[in-house]
Amino acid sequence: MQDKIMQENAEIMRENAIREWYLKDCLGSCNSAWLIGVITEEFQYSHRTYNGETYYYTVVDIKRRSGTSDFIKVIVPNSLLTAKGNLKGMYIDVKGEMCSYRYKQVKRQIDIYLFAREVRFCTEEEIGDLANINAVFLSGYICKGVHHKVTYSEKEITELVLAINQNDKSNYIPCITWGRMAQQTKDLCIGDFLILFGRMQSREYTKVLEDGTTEIRTTYEMSTRKII
Repeated sequence: MQDKIMQENAEIMRENAIREWYLKDCLGSCNSAWLIGVITEEFQYSHRTYNGETYYYTVVDIKRRSGTSDFIKVIVPNSLLTAKGNLKGMYIDVKGEMCSYRYKQVKRQIDIYLFAREVRFCTEEEIGDLANINAVFLSGYICKGVHHKVTYSEKEITELVLAINQNDKSNYIPCITWGRMAQQTKDLCIGDFLILFGRMQSREYTKVLEDGTTEIRTTYEMSTRKII
């Protein structure tokens, strides 16, 4: 009973923190994300820009209420990597925006990641009840025909892709809506404007290749909590 009360209090604290973040960072923005989770691997080199800034990436483990993990890629500029030593297993509190990158050499494969603007490295004790925050705010235009379906568990889902235009660049973020929201979005068309709030999730699926063999792949999408 005591554990349940503690979990409920922690959930209230996270929701209040997300509400404050929304009012501070999301109003007036078309793309904002806030993740707090565990670093699963050491930072590795990602790329270097024309102005000489170097970027590194890692994968962050964020637990859902069910205990299922979502593994989200995070790219951080070297200037924000202030912590030294082995960071694997530490918590990262990161705010930024969701981005997409299409690999030219791999047909139809898109990398989805959070591009960091603010970063804080913490221990479990320091992060406390704010652990596993996963909040994403997106506003953009539907850029691909929506797909509505009913799952084996008889849940309605609508799959769509939002094009978010900012800083002379477009990011394409897959999103899903559930239940009543799936009904609201199933008849939307390319070019329709939408504002969504939810969380990023990772999901494995089996891909059947042209030669008949199968391959386990991971897809990333925003699971919608609210249509604004």
